[in-house]
Amino acid sequence: STLRILKAYGLCAGAHYALRLPIRSKIAGMGLMGLDICPVMLRAVAAALMAVVLTGCGGSTVVHAPAPVDPQVLRELKQDIAELRRERERLREEEARSRREQEKREGALRNDLDRGQKRLEEVSARLAELESKEAAQRKRDEEAKNYPVPDYLNRSGHVQSVNIAVTGASGTGKSSLINAMRGVKRSDGDWAPVGVKETTREPTMYLLPYNHRVRFWDLPGAGTAAWPKETYIRKMGLRHFDVVVLVSDNRFRQIDTELMGELTQYNVPFFAVRQKVNQDIRNNEEDNGVDESETVHEMMNDLFKNGIAQPYLVDSRDRSGHDFPKLIRDLIAVVANNRKGCSAPGDDGTCHAP
Repeated sequence: STLRILKAYGLCAGAHYALRLPIRSKIAGMGLMGLDICPVMLRAVAAALMAVVLTGCGGSTVVHAPAPVDPQVLRELKQDIAELRRERERLREEEARSRREQEKREGALRNDLDRGQKRLEEVSARLAELESKEAAQRKRDEEAKNYPVPDYLNRSGHVQSVNIAVTGASGTGKSSLINAMRGVKRSDGDWAPVGVKETTREPTMYLLPYNHRVRFWDLPGAGTAAWPKETYIRKMGLRHFDVVVLVSDNRFRQIDTELMGELTQYNVPFFAVRQKVNQDIRNNEEDNGVDESETVHEMMNDLFKNGIAQPYLVDSRDRSGHDFPKLIRDLIAVVANNRKGCSAPGDDGTCHAP
């Protein structure tokens, strides 16, 4: 019954405190003061309290004191930790290896893609180049039908020779200019006839004396009944010449400037030559008292105003004067550059011809 009383009053939780108090105080605190308790019984109560502390409250160990660890448990924990660390390291290595392999595969794939892209660009560029060449060839074939080599050139054996066309209105001095450029005199057998009337009715060829592969062609002027402007370039075959020299003895006619425009369109080199300069210089000095330099200046300004960007002032009777030497130098340079830059000349030996 004493044990039941102690448990009823919850003395297990405060056992140590209960043992330190005087026995009579403990009994009073438990409401037992009215009982007749002898010393023997008090000793029994104290013994019971001690038994409660040792048995009912979990033994002799204090619950918050550190308890010793079983060595076997510690060893097992260390083994588990080591095993888990090894497993973690293995997983990290596998992850790193997988990442390296993936990067390697991605790098190889990028290289393949780069090579494929480069090859695609090369093929596309080559295809565009070939398509451009094909289109140009079709255009040349079409133009060759519209601009065939005229019969007079075919009959002359013009292939692999230099052909220089000289054209202009009647009486402008074309024939005398051809004689001057070739360096021939009236007494020479291949002198080009010169006259005040139209002496050139059909294309006429004159060879360079010291090189027969160079031919000068005296062509009738455009705009006549026999050679209308609309078909002049095609019928005369100007696109098959290495260079064209357009001659005027005063202002260039509208038909001449239109002809220059067409030659520019077809990339045919040409020279605009103002002939009979000395005659006009003398006339202007005698009639108006204007000296040579002023007359030349007036001629150049007039040509510039009429759209002739680079005129040549010459006089076929004075091959060392004015722009005659420059005309010969530039003409040779244009022919040489034209032939040098031609990687695939046509059957007629020219680059600009269709």
